[in-house]
Amino acid sequence: MGSWAIPSQGIRNQTGFFKSSDIILKSLSVFNMNTYINFADSLTDDDSYNLEQLANLIEEDCDLRVEREKADSGQGVKDGGLTIGLTVVGLVISAIGTFIAALTYWKSQQPKYSLTVSLDGKILSIDNLPPEKVQEAINELNSASFSLSSTPKIEIKISK
Repeated sequence: MGSWAIPSQGIRNQTGFFKSSDIILKSLSVFNMNTYINFADSLTDDDSYNLEQLANLIEEDCDLRVEREKADSGQGVKDGGLTIGLTVVGLVISAIGTFIAALTYWKSQQPKYSLTVSLDGKILSIDNLPPEKVQEAINELNSASFSLSSTPKIEIKISK
Protein backbone atom coordinates (compact mmCIF):
# COMPACT_ATOMS: atom_id res chain seq x y z
CA MET A 1 0.00 0.00 0.00
CA GLY A 2 1.36 3.42 -0.90
CA SER A 3 1.82 6.35 1.41
CA TRP A 4 -0.92 8.96 1.60
CA ALA A 5 -0.52 12.74 1.63
CA ILE A 6 -3.18 15.41 1.79
CA PRO A 7 -2.39 18.23 -0.65
CA SER A 8 -4.84 21.09 -1.19
CA GLN A 9 -6.25 19.39 -4.32
CA GLY A 10 -7.36 16.21 -2.54
CA ILE A 11 -5.90 12.97 -1.26
CA ARG A 12 -3.06 11.42 -3.24
CA ASN A 13 -1.34 8.07 -3.24
CA GLN A 14 1.27 6.70 -5.62
CA THR A 15 -1.24 6.37 -8.46
CA GLY A 16 -2.44 9.97 -8.47
CA PHE A 17 -5.17 12.20 -7.11
CA PHE A 18 -8.67 11.24 -6.05
CA LYS A 19 -11.74 13.43 -6.18
CA SER A 20 -13.46 14.14 -2.88
CA SER A 21 -16.40 11.93 -4.02
CA ASP A 22 -13.93 9.00 -4.29
CA ILE A 23 -12.82 9.68 -0.73
CA ILE A 24 -16.42 9.60 0.52
CA LEU A 25 -16.97 6.30 -1.29
CA LYS A 26 -13.81 4.82 0.24
CA SER A 27 -14.84 5.94 3.73
CA LEU A 28 -18.33 4.50 3.21
CA SER A 29 -16.80 1.12 2.42
CA VAL A 30 -16.10 0.77 6.14
CA PHE A 31 -19.39 2.39 7.16
CA ASN A 32 -21.55 -0.07 9.13
CA MET A 33 -25.13 -0.42 7.99
CA ASN A 34 -28.19 -1.33 10.02
CA THR A 35 -29.43 -4.58 8.50
CA TYR A 36 -32.72 -6.20 9.48
CA ILE A 37 -34.31 -9.40 8.19
CA ASN A 38 -37.84 -10.51 9.02
CA PHE A 39 -40.96 -12.07 7.59
CA ALA A 40 -43.64 -9.92 6.01
CA ASP A 41 -46.24 -12.57 6.96
CA SER A 42 -46.93 -14.54 10.11
CA LEU A 43 -44.46 -17.35 10.52
CA THR A 44 -44.55 -20.99 11.49
CA ASP A 45 -42.07 -23.24 13.31
CA ASP A 46 -40.70 -24.22 9.88
CA ASP A 47 -40.23 -20.56 8.89
CA SER A 48 -38.44 -19.89 12.17
CA TYR A 49 -36.14 -22.86 11.54
CA ASN A 50 -35.36 -21.58 8.02
CA LEU A 51 -34.64 -18.11 9.43
CA GLU A 52 -32.18 -19.73 11.84
CA GLN A 53 -30.55 -21.48 8.86
CA LEU A 54 -30.20 -18.10 7.14
CA ALA A 55 -28.61 -16.64 10.29
CA ASN A 56 -26.11 -19.51 10.42
CA LEU A 57 -25.28 -19.08 6.72
CA ILE A 58 -24.65 -15.34 7.15
CA GLU A 59 -22.46 -15.97 10.20
CA GLU A 60 -20.40 -18.64 8.45
CA ASP A 61 -20.17 -17.31 4.87
CA CYS A 62 -20.10 -13.58 5.55
CA ASP A 63 -18.23 -13.74 8.87
CA LEU A 64 -20.79 -11.46 10.49
CA ARG A 65 -22.50 -11.58 13.85
CA VAL A 66 -26.27 -12.11 13.70
CA GLU A 67 -28.57 -11.26 16.59
CA ARG A 68 -31.79 -13.24 16.75
CA GLU A 69 -35.10 -11.67 17.75
CA LYS A 70 -37.21 -14.24 19.54
CA ALA A 71 -40.93 -14.34 20.18
CA ASP A 72 -41.93 -14.79 23.79
CA SER A 73 -42.22 -18.45 24.61
CA GLY A 74 -45.35 -19.68 26.28
CA GLN A 75 -45.52 -20.36 29.98
CA GLY A 76 -43.83 -23.64 30.84
CA VAL A 77 -42.00 -23.84 27.49
CA LYS A 78 -38.25 -24.39 27.86
CA ASP A 79 -37.44 -23.21 24.31
CA GLY A 80 -36.51 -19.55 23.89
CA GLY A 81 -39.36 -19.03 21.43
CA LEU A 82 -39.51 -18.75 17.66
CA THR A 83 -36.88 -16.73 15.85
CA ILE A 84 -38.94 -13.95 14.26
CA GLY A 85 -36.24 -11.58 13.03
CA LEU A 86 -32.51 -11.10 12.51
CA THR A 87 -30.21 -8.14 12.91
CA VAL A 88 -26.93 -8.44 11.02
CA VAL A 89 -24.21 -6.64 12.96
CA GLY A 90 -21.29 -4.95 11.22
CA LEU A 91 -22.26 -5.23 7.55
CA VAL A 92 -20.20 -2.79 5.51
CA ILE A 93 -20.82 -1.67 1.95
CA SER A 94 -17.69 -3.40 0.68
CA ALA A 95 -19.08 -6.75 1.93
CA ILE A 96 -22.54 -6.37 0.43
CA GLY A 97 -21.65 -8.62 -2.52
CA THR A 98 -20.94 -11.59 -0.25
CA PHE A 99 -24.07 -10.82 1.75
CA ILE A 100 -26.31 -10.74 -1.36
CA ALA A 101 -24.68 -13.94 -2.64
CA ALA A 102 -25.49 -15.66 0.68
CA LEU A 103 -29.10 -14.44 0.48
CA THR A 104 -29.34 -15.67 -3.12
CA TYR A 105 -27.97 -19.09 -2.16
CA TRP A 106 -30.40 -19.37 0.78
CA LYS A 107 -33.27 -18.36 -1.51
CA SER A 108 -32.27 -21.06 -4.02
CA GLN A 109 -32.52 -23.63 -1.23
CA GLN A 110 -35.88 -22.23 -0.05
CA PRO A 111 -37.92 -21.73 -3.25
CA LYS A 112 -41.18 -21.19 -1.33
CA TYR A 113 -39.92 -17.81 -0.12
CA SER A 114 -39.53 -14.49 -1.85
CA LEU A 115 -36.85 -11.98 -0.76
CA THR A 116 -37.05 -8.23 -1.19
CA VAL A 117 -34.05 -6.08 -0.25
CA SER A 118 -34.58 -2.40 0.46
CA LEU A 119 -31.52 -0.16 0.83
CA ASP A 120 -32.39 3.45 1.65
CA GLY A 121 -35.22 3.55 -0.89
CA LYS A 122 -33.73 1.24 -3.55
CA ILE A 123 -35.70 -2.00 -3.79
CA LEU A 124 -34.34 -5.24 -5.24
CA SER A 125 -36.22 -8.51 -5.55
CA ILE A 126 -34.02 -11.58 -5.19
CA ASP A 127 -36.92 -13.78 -6.21
CA ASN A 128 -35.74 -16.05 -9.04
CA LEU A 129 -32.65 -13.92 -9.66
CA PRO A 130 -30.41 -15.86 -12.08
CA PRO A 131 -26.74 -16.11 -11.06
CA GLU A 132 -25.59 -13.84 -13.90
CA LYS A 133 -27.89 -11.08 -12.61
CA VAL A 134 -26.53 -11.22 -9.05
CA GLN A 135 -23.57 -8.95 -9.90
CA GLU A 136 -25.92 -6.43 -11.56
CA ALA A 137 -28.02 -6.41 -8.39
CA ILE A 138 -24.94 -5.89 -6.23
CA ASN A 139 -23.77 -3.02 -8.45
CA GLU A 140 -27.22 -1.43 -8.21
CA LEU A 141 -27.15 -1.57 -4.42
CA ASN A 142 -23.56 -0.34 -4.32
CA SER A 143 -24.56 2.66 -6.44
CA ALA A 144 -27.00 3.89 -3.80
CA SER A 145 -26.03 7.28 -2.45
CA PHE A 146 -25.96 7.70 1.29
CA SER A 147 -26.07 10.68 3.57
CA LEU A 148 -23.06 10.84 5.86
CA SER A 149 -25.35 12.16 8.61
CA SER A 150 -27.36 8.95 8.87
CA THR A 151 -26.57 5.25 8.95
CA PRO A 152 -27.69 3.36 5.82
CA LYS A 153 -30.46 0.88 6.55
CA ILE A 154 -31.04 -2.41 4.77
CA GLU A 155 -34.34 -4.18 5.26
CA ILE A 156 -34.92 -7.69 3.93
CA LYS A 157 -38.50 -8.90 3.86
CA ILE A 158 -39.23 -12.60 3.45
CA SER A 159 -42.63 -13.52 2.00
CA LYS A 160 -44.29 -16.82 1.24
